[in-house]
Amino acid sequence: MYGGVYKRKVSPRYAEWIMANSKIPINEYKKTAEGFNPVNYNPETWAQIAQDAGMKYLVITSKHHDGFALFDSKASKWNVVDHTKWKKDIIQPLAEACKKRGIKFGLYYSQSLDWVNAGNIWDKKNNPAITFDEYLKTISLPQVKEILTKYGEIDILWWDMPKNMTPERCKPFDKEVKKYPNLITNNRLGKGFKGDFGTREQYIPPVPDLKSIWESCMTMNHTWGYRSTDTDWKSTTKLIHNLIGSIAKGGNYLLNVGPKPDGTFPKASIKRLGEMGKWISQNKEAIYETNPTPFMFQQAWNGTCTTRELSGGITRLYLHVFEWPKDRKLNVLGLKNKIKKAYLLVDPSRSLKVHSSGNDQVISLPEKAPSKHSSTVVIDVKGRLDIKMQAMVMTADGMKLRVADAKRLKGAHYHAHYNSISSWKKSSSVEWDINIETPGMFIITAKHGNIKDSQMTFTIGNKSKEITFPKTGSFGWGGSHYPSSKIAQIKIPTGKHKLIIAPGKENWNPMHLQSIIIYPININQDENGNLSFPALGADFNSAKIVELDGALTNLTELETISWLFMITQQAGAFAVTMEYSAEENSQADLMIDNISTKITLPATGGDKRFLTNIVGNFTVPSSGKNKLILKPVSGKWHGVSIKKLELWLPKSNKEMQSQISTFPLVRADKLKRKHGDLKSFHPSKAIDNNSATAWETKFNEKMPVTLEIDYGREKIFKQLNIETAKGWNNIAEAELQYLKKGKWITIKQLKNIDGKQIINFPEIRSRFLRLIVKKCPNLKLYEFQAL
Repeated sequence: MYGGVYKRKVSPRYAEWIMANSKIPINEYKKTAEGFNPVNYNPETWAQIAQDAGMKYLVITSKHHDGFALFDSKASKWNVVDHTKWKKDIIQPLAEACKKRGIKFGLYYSQSLDWVNAGNIWDKKNNPAITFDEYLKTISLPQVKEILTKYGEIDILWWDMPKNMTPERCKPFDKEVKKYPNLITNNRLGKGFKGDFGTREQYIPPVPDLKSIWESCMTMNHTWGYRSTDTDWKSTTKLIHNLIGSIAKGGNYLLNVGPKPDGTFPKASIKRLGEMGKWISQNKEAIYETNPTPFMFQQAWNGTCTTRELSGGITRLYLHVFEWPKDRKLNVLGLKNKIKKAYLLVDPSRSLKVHSSGNDQVISLPEKAPSKHSSTVVIDVKGRLDIKMQAMVMTADGMKLRVADAKRLKGAHYHAHYNSISSWKKSSSVEWDINIETPGMFIITAKHGNIKDSQMTFTIGNKSKEITFPKTGSFGWGGSHYPSSKIAQIKIPTGKHKLIIAPGKENWNPMHLQSIIIYPININQDENGNLSFPALGADFNSAKIVELDGALTNLTELETISWLFMITQQAGAFAVTMEYSAEENSQADLMIDNISTKITLPATGGDKRFLTNIVGNFTVPSSGKNKLILKPVSGKWHGVSIKKLELWLPKSNKEMQSQISTFPLVRADKLKRKHGDLKSFHPSKAIDNNSATAWETKFNEKMPVTLEIDYGREKIFKQLNIETAKGWNNIAEAELQYLKKGKWITIKQLKNIDGKQIINFPEIRSRFLRLIVKKCPNLKLYEFQAL
């Protein structure tokens, strides 16, 4: 099943943060509901969007932590009918619209938290004189009875926040629920009451969980409710991968939508739901009423699997391939049953060739993937599934070794929620079996978290090497999100090997390890004849810092960088682009054998701001094996870091131009990164007077905060349009500056910017502008545009 959506007025954590940190009195908070008037609320539209997206059930908030009920409650006047201009029950028409379409209908109810009815610790003056037990008896339980009787027979009751809910306090609620034998509930009523299914908030397990019934509830951006400034939306592809992942691991997927104040869905949500619905309509056989993956390990390709039992002892496996293999070979590891038939789900009439490779089976795929999100390859096998993993194999896309799939884990704790190893001991180790069919040089990267550099012993066969895992500054970024870094470049011979990682003999520090990825260094022309030279695939003279994003940094004039590559199609003239950062204009020589050409790298503004620019032209004289060398020009190499160099044939000019960085670019320090990487935020999105694209600081962020814009070339400015949120988001003191000959010059001191203002100043010419905010209680900047 594909989980539904549930609506919240405002994110619980965000609302609690606002009320607690801002010391908003209860009576003042209650006034905000008086303006609640969702004039464009159309429950038929909501239900239709859910149905078109492929949803089978929908859950809507009936009462959240602030105690505000979206229905006509007799137990509390703090509700949508008695306390707003709307004066209508939100729930009733949506329940009817869902039932009309055959969508299962559920209600979310926060039973133990009620900041208004039960009081708040930060507002003692207006704190109602009511105990928690009185609240449960006179408000919470009566409201539960109301929502269970008002809308016919609902299908789901979604409890939340079992805080202070002892077994004795839970019993009256559980007794009420048992009157409805067809009603299912989650596990958040309180201690000792498991409900019918578990909840995994913002989390999908790394391996299948077949021992329990569960659901993963996740947001589309970072916010449960509608928040205009949260525009960091997950892509449709990511949402589809989450959906597939939930089902393949044995669960359901409850995807959240936060409606806008007028009762409509954000356009970004509608767009993604529509795209998901289109994908599901083409792949529904592989989604609805399927069984989880039989593979308890990560396959050799990026993706997962669902299954279905057919008559005649046939098992059908749906291989969800997230990324089309470069060599169009899909290795199915560990499956001993012979594949009787293989085809694409979108084209069942065309069979795909299958051949054996050692202990595994390989499916030959067509040139192009059917879907940019996830493509489904179907295979039928006969008899009971026989699966036994022996060794991970190297593919054209590399080999991913998750710690969850390790053959042996000795003396270290595996944390399933984060899918990582923590709590290493000096005697700990993790071991995988790997199979290398083609020997060569390989790049070893890792997803890990460590506060200090940590040395580990890396053993393949009978050879060991001490490798340093560079510090990431944190044991985990966002829980299970670990950064990736290159840790080694090694030669591996052909054959089967044991790969063992253990704490190093010296300089070992605590570390979390999620996975090891091994990439073959194989730089060849793509289907269009172009070449890409990643920094991770480069050979260089001395040890250099490799950033977490895969960049070679702190390159000196003495450094020489080289790549081995193969011309398999066409030699001749190429345009050269680079993704790099440079503090000042820099130059380098690009060489093959005795042929040398100078390339110029325009300054990017320094501070590791990476841009992609055309840096010159270069001729590759001959086909076959070549060695490309990049050598800095003495005295003309200034703070350069490199992520990638590419060679483009003239016929790919349009594609090449699409890769070039567009200006202006924005970077900001200390601002929230919920919108993605603010260092590459585009002002056309960030200074368009749209509150959905505001920059925002953390509450009470230590000042100063700096916002800088790079226009790519010198421009003439004499006016600044600036707008902040009114009230407590005003800028008390700031300084506007421009860059001239490498020095920042003050244009004007700004004071008391509250709302929108136009500021004039003497004409200046510059490529860079910056705003240094020195005093501001909480910055929310909607517009910053120099003209």
